[in-house]
Amino acid sequence: MNIKDNQTGFTLIELLVAMSLFAFVLLVATVGFLQVNRIYHRSNTVAAVQNTTRSVVDDLSRSVRLANPESPIEHVPRGAGDTGIICIGNVVYVYFINFESGTRYSFSSRNQEISGLVRVPSTKDTCAEHNEFFTTGFPNEGDNLGVLDSGFVLRDIQLNSINGTADRGFNISATVSFGADDLFETADRANTKCKGSVERGSQFCSVSSLQTAAFRRLGP
Repeated sequence: MNIKDNQTGFTLIELLVAMSLFAFVLLVATVGFLQVNRIYHRSNTVAAVQNTTRSVVDDLSRSVRLANPESPIEHVPRGAGDTGIICIGNVVYVYFINFESGTRYSFSSRNQEISGLVRVPSTKDTCAEHNEFFTTGFPNEGDNLGVLDSGFVLRDIQLNSINGTADRGFNISATVSFGADDLFETADRANTKCKGSVERGSQFCSVSSLQTAAFRRLGP
């Protein structure tokens, strides 16, 4: 009796071709997924930096609008301007240019984890007297507020009186960045920008600048 074998299968060449096609499709899908993921994180980084810059400018603008008409509004840079103080009524902003928020800063008396922009209540008669913060650091109290979250860097901040407004109107500007220092090029503080592409490998670079004008109330 003859037994006819009807079983069929793939040859080795067919298997190799199928595996190659599967590997190619998997590679294309992986590259596509990684690209979408990279764009997603890049977009989130850009949005976060823009929102943070807006928060800084809005915070200062709000303080100007609510300041007592008789209270002084001053901007007192220190040294080369990498640190300084902005006093608006009963609120003091202490800033650290090019300092990554959420890392430790070496004050004369201690190390303390701080933000690149700290808002504290005014406790002195003049703005310049608050320079003691650069020696003592900040008291560990709930009234101290880091305006910048961890990872963000304040590249520039300005508050200047608008001519002809009798110290009622002020131009306010801020530049904030996120990313490793080697991803940036800086012509001057207010014009920091990313080198070439906005991304390098898995690292992302983003800079945002914003300017506005704020006016304090006329009087009681």
